[in-house]
Amino acid sequence: MLTLLQVLRLAPHHMKSKQLPLGFIFLIASVSGYFGGTEVTAYVASNHGVVELS
Repeated sequence: MLTLLQVLRLAPHHMKSKQLPLGFIFLIASVSGYFGGTEVTAYVASNHGVVELS
């Protein structure tokens, strides 16, 4: 999750340095971000974090 936050913080600066007219950042998470599971709690928590950011 920390790496994702770092990328989201640095991406706009990178896109501005390339002088792109538009920029899009896509956040992708699996279905487990919405519907949890009991055996993979860390995976579900990180996916839910991505879902909540968007």
